[in-house]
Amino acid sequence: MAGGRWAAGQRRLQLTAKTLRIVALLLMPINLWAIDALEVGRSPVGFLVSLVAVAVLSGATLWRYPHLPQTATAIESVGRQRRLISLVGFLGLAYLQLGWNALGLPLAAIYGGTLLTATAFLWLYSRGSQRLDSDRADSSLASAASLLVIYGLGTLLLRGAATPELDIPQIGLAVGTVGALLVWLVVGTTGVTALGGLWLWSGRGLLWLGWLLTVFTVPLQAGLVSALGLGLRGVQLIKTWRRSHLLAALALGLQIIWLIWRSLPESGTKAVIAIATAWTGTEANPSVLLGIAHLPYGILMVGLSDWLYRRCQPRLGQLTEKLAIALALFSLAVGSLDLTVLALCLIVITLTLLVVTLRRSPSPSILINATHALGLLAIAVAIADRWPDLPAGYWLLISLGFTWLEWGLSLGDRYQPWRRSAWYFGCVLAGLSYFNLLAALDRDLLSASWSVAGLASRSDLPSLPSVRPSVATAMSLACWPLALRCP
Repeated sequence: MAGGRWAAGQRRLQLTAKTLRIVALLLMPINLWAIDALEVGRSPVGFLVSLVAVAVLSGATLWRYPHLPQTATAIESVGRQRRLISLVGFLGLAYLQLGWNALGLPLAAIYGGTLLTATAFLWLYSRGSQRLDSDRADSSLASAASLLVIYGLGTLLLRGAATPELDIPQIGLAVGTVGALLVWLVVGTTGVTALGGLWLWSGRGLLWLGWLLTVFTVPLQAGLVSALGLGLRGVQLIKTWRRSHLLAALALGLQIIWLIWRSLPESGTKAVIAIATAWTGTEANPSVLLGIAHLPYGILMVGLSDWLYRRCQPRLGQLTEKLAIALALFSLAVGSLDLTVLALCLIVITLTLLVVTLRRSPSPSILINATHALGLLAIAVAIADRWPDLPAGYWLLISLGFTWLEWGLSLGDRYQPWRRSAWYFGCVLAGLSYFNLLAALDRDLLSASWSVAGLASRSDLPSLPSVRPSVATAMSLACWPLALRCP
């Protein structure tokens, strides 16, 4: 420190003076680590020497800690607050080196320091309207103070990694937090311009390291690290609206769901699976429940797509929609192995698509028709699941009933896109009814020798009465005039 003061008085040694000051600050936590590791304070004399050393080191830090410029009244107040908060954080992290061996709480010291650092950063950078962005020098000095705080936490992690009593995976969340703070220093502020790329990729590397340390042994911590990454990707997405940030955020969201499931106790997961399989009747094949498990995340993706459209980002909104459709198709493919699961998937997807369609103005025809088709398919699958041995004659009645309903809904002047869709689907159901009637006649399930409106004569079936129209044929005759109208 004295060498730095002497060099500061020499005009040609200003860079040397700054370097010596920085080195002196960086040695502060290292010196306290050495004092505690060597157990200097075990004897009365050693304890007194330790107190003097800590006092001198603290005073030197207070004297040489980076001063933020004070160029205006408002900025002066914020600059003082920032310097005070970062100084307290740096000294607090350094003091956590003391008592490491005596108290025997290294893990508590590491996570206490992590919480202290995160709190300081949240306070420093949550007040966006008061950031020191008016001058690059102000910003770089503020970032230098922040980097010193991160360095103080890094020394705690380094000591924790060197402690035999600690398992490395136990500090994975703290490693990830350091990485998140470095990334936040770049993406969440306007400082660190010269070395922004270095801090950004260093932070991402630490995030990956923290995740890899915990993903196989402490999945809950891995999920928290992923949540930190998700938050940072969200900030970058709002700032840049780039596809890469959106895709990374969506992948992290899926990963978090998987890690949360893995972090649950084994007894809890078995109980959940047992309840779900008993309710859906899939005890023989519980893996089919994956079709339902992904649906809530698909709904969140649809909500994100709607939010992106409202933020005037149609390109990203369309990308999110396509990914949500892909996830829905995956759920349907898995759910198709069991009718109950398939019916549930279709109902949830239909309701979600209905909400999306109603929120669009005007509603696209493709969304209206897709909602309509999925709704009818969901009803058909639910009926087939509830009554698996339903005769063809009953299916005929059902299809004709829905034909009448669709054509009835197509009447009127309001909501023309929906009414037009109802007319077309009524025609499709009428065609299905025709083939259902033929199948029913072949199986002698109806007392009629002719099908829809007498279009298919069945005089070649002598076992059936030739003139006694069934209820289904009467329904088809009643519905047929509705089909003659134009949509």
